[in-house]
Amino acid sequence: MPQYQNCKRISIFLNMSDEIQTLGILKDAFKMNKICFIPRYDSSSNHMDMVRINSWQDFESLPETKWKIKQPLLEDKRETALSSGGLDLILGSWIGIHKMW
Repeated sequence: MPQYQNCKRISIFLNMSDEIQTLGILKDAFKMNKICFIPRYDSSSNHMDMVRINSWQDFESLPETKWKIKQPLLEDKRETALSSGGLDLILGSWIGIHKMW
């Protein structure tokens, strides 16, 4: 899709085992030199930020949540999408992913 091809700053939801698999999209986004953000959920406040991950290796080093989804620890200071220029495209578990395929 042109929206994906042309975006520079992208947020990609990370799937659970029974959801649409998104790791291939994340790998491709890094290959295309996109600035990538993933959700980080704070269960104590019901707050979610889109935080930057810098590379596939950075992603692989992240711990898993109780839902088996990787995300940076809350103490891990990371650039957030809202504080650093926003996003060009968000791929979520809803229609955005479906349209892509």
